[in-house]
Amino acid sequence: MDGFRRFLSLLLVALLSLCAVPSWAAFTSLSTGGSASSTSSTNTLIINTGITFAVGEFYVALIAMDNLTTTDTNSNNVTSIVDTGGNTWTKAREWTNGNGTAATGATVAAFYCLVTVAMDSDGGDTITTNFSSAITSKAIKLWRFSVAAGSTFLVAGNATDVATDASTPPSMAISSLTSGEYLFLRAEAAESNSATEWTVSSSYTNIPVVKADTGTAGTSMEVRGEFRILTGTGSTSAPTLSGNVDRADIFLAIKETLAAAPANFFPRRIQRGGP
Repeated sequence: MDGFRRFLSLLLVALLSLCAVPSWAAFTSLSTGGSASSTSSTNTLIINTGITFAVGEFYVALIAMDNLTTTDTNSNNVTSIVDTGGNTWTKAREWTNGNGTAATGATVAAFYCLVTVAMDSDGGDTITTNFSSAITSKAIKLWRFSVAAGSTFLVAGNATDVATDASTPPSMAISSLTSGEYLFLRAEAAESNSATEWTVSSSYTNIPVVKADTGTAGTSMEVRGEFRILTGTGSTSAPTLSGNVDRADIFLAIKETLAAAPANFFPRRIQRGGP
């Protein structure tokens, strides 16, 4: 009897080890996911998909635009992103360098999406960014990652925002997170048309610049970014780039988790001779 009970106990432990779902999952960088820019006064910006958006892939979108808000604040000028597949795009952060007057500063925003409906690479599918009002200079850049099936995502801890005038990119830091794997993501909007890539922070990967060029630096807009996949409690983003221009920067940590197994997935007890 004791031997039989011990066998059942060991069997249950083995089953739990095989079937338990980890609380942390893993990001893997894939490649660019497309880009677009415009210097026409409209309240939308459209990307025609040039690659296949596969179910289960994770995308981040970095957006830069002329500022509508005139103060330095967490704004809501990028109202939504929608696509023809009906996937859900979630805003992670938005920040405006208001500079006192519309179109004299910059607004930056970041969104993310877990693809649940595939989209084709033939250009028939589109991704549309919507703005609260018509603006002239605007640009968007996408980057894609592979993630574990069944993942959910959230912005962990406190994201940081910086507005700088006639400046180079500032250093930004996130700390005191619960130890685990994060996608640390930096996005910047800058009043510039240089299209110069910055030198990324140590251990970071560049998200190439996209510019909306009016022919004049002060009315143009650039979006650029960098990211790092890191297991830890924080990170610092300190890219370098020459040129003193008006900038809006955000820095955040995205956490990927897997849903836990249901509480009643395993029986509470094994009862010999029972139902």
